[in-house]
Formats: sequence, structure tokens, C-alpha cells
Amino acid sequence: MFLLRCGIIALLCGWPCGGFGHGAYHDVVRELTEALAKNPGDAEAHFRLARAHQEHGECALALRELERVDEIAPGKFPTQLVQGLALSSGGLWTHARATFDRVLAEEPSLAEALAARAVALLHLRESAAAIADRRQALTLTPRPGVEFFTAWVELLRKHGEAAEALHMAREGLTLCVDDPSLLILAIDLEVEAGEYDAALNRLAALEKNWPRREPWMKRRAEILTLAGRAEEARRAWQALREHLLALPNLERATPFLNEMLGHAERGLGIASPTPVIAPPAPATRS
Repeated sequence: MFLLRCGIIALLCGWPCGGFGHGAYHDVVRELTEALAKNPGDAEAHFRLARAHQEHGECALALRELERVDEIAPGKFPTQLVQGLALSSGGLWTHARATFDRVLAEEPSLAEALAARAVALLHLRESAAAIADRRQALTLTPRPGVEFFTAWVELLRKHGEAAEALHMAREGLTLCVDDPSLLILAIDLEVEAGEYDAALNRLAALEKNWPRREPWMKRRAEILTLAGRAEEARRAWQALREHLLALPNLERATPFLNEMLGHAERGLGIASPTPVIAPPAPATRS
């Protein structure tokens, strides 16, 4: 059950699933294959192998192992749920949705199945049903991690559901206070929605807690420019430029900070100095 839940969390982080690193996946497959060569009737080993394949995005291999599990020990392992996840990782959304329907018919309050079905429904352009499933999954999840929100917010945004994406990002921030990944998503969505003051307020948390302030100083100036607040934007660009010029020369000369300085000077309309290239020396006669 622990492996199953870890894999579901990995699924919710993004597609395709990847609970194992590339090397770790092959190590697990080799270990389980060797064990099954000695004991082909080990249903648990077949199930673990199915999970490894599913998390690595090997849909067909996962489904084959799940069939073997059901032959050896029918009903002992949650094979239908993993089958739905495998079908999802293969992009077979219609079949995945039907599988999750069967799982939820037997256990309507299974948060993992609701969350996974929501992903399938969104890909099938059934946005209202997808959003309802995900909200219900949230109410049934005692301590949702930040991954529960970030993956879903990004998926909603990709499918044109910006308002719901912003709502979910804000809800996530009430539970995962000042999480950087959620803050960045919320800022981007608020800027897209024209809610500039809300985005600027969130930048303060990032600027305060991030190792380097410069990216957020630049972002502040960009948002003020988009908001049409020209004088405030000019002051923000000027503050970034002065901050950078006050740094030690060796630090400021790094490519990252040098690029930040270029942004600030372009924002202020200051032309970057043109490098002087000496003309080629005239040819000499022998």
C-alpha cells in the first residue's frame, strides 16, 4: 500500500509518472524479474513489478503484470486502480476514465481514484466533472502536499481553465503557506487575470525568502510595466540597477547578474555600451 500511494502522488506531480529514477527502475525490474524466475507464482512480486512499470510510463508492461496478478490472487491487490494509472500514463484517457469509474463504484470516497479520474476527465474536455472530482478529492485528503496543487494548477492552466487554476493555487497557499512553487504559479495567474496588486504582494514573500532578490526585483518592475504604472516601474528598474551596481565587481560580472543589469538598463531606456572592435590591421607587403 505504501508503494501504491507513493506512485499515486508521483502521478499527481506530472505526466508521465516517474516514481523511480531511470537507473533505479532498471534495478527494481531486474531484482523482481530474478525473484519471479525462482517463484513465478509470487503475486506480490508481480504487483510490485506492475507498479514499477506503471510509474516509469511502461503502460503495456504494467497491464501485462496486472493480468498475471489477477490470475494468481484475484481481489488481493488494488489492480484496477493501478490499471487506471497505467492507462493514464499511456495517454489512454477514455479507458482510464472507465477504469476509475469502476473503482469508484466500489469505493466512492477513494481520494486517489478521484484525483486521478479528474486528470483523465480534463484531458477528455469534461472540465466541470474534472473540477468536481478534484475538489472532492481535496476534501478527502487529510494533509495534501504541495504536489497535489502544483500539478493540478499547471494542468488546469494548460487546458484553459485559468480561473479554477488561480482558485486552486490560492487554496493551496492557505495550506502550504509561502511555498515558492505555488507562489510563482499564483503570481503568473494573477498577472494573466490583471490582478496586479495581488501579484505584487506575493512577490514580497519570494523576495524575502529567496537566496537572491534580483529575479523578483525584475519581476516587480515587469508587472508594474504591464499594469501601466510607468513611474513606479521606472523606480523599480532603477532600484534593481542601483542594487546591482553596488555589488562587488566580480559578483556583478557573473552571467546571471550581468543579464539582470541588462534588463534593468533596457527598462530604463539606457543603451548598453557597444563593444569596440578594432579594424583589421592593413596588409603589409613583403
